[in-house]
Amino acid sequence: MSELPEGFGPISRTSPFTDLIGPIYQKKDESGLVIGLVAEEKYCNARGIEKVP
Repeated sequence: MSELPEGFGPISRTSPFTDLIGPIYQKKDESGLVIGLVAEEKYCNARGIEKVP
């Protein structure tokens, strides 16, 4: 796993879905809760292209 951006840590609440797609990370900032994950090959579409906003 690559280094997480500053302020992120493991998400405080998990579920079977987040366990499947995770690990999921969170941080709190002035706008609220920010949730993210490290983009891995398993997140790529059939052509191997990551969809990143």
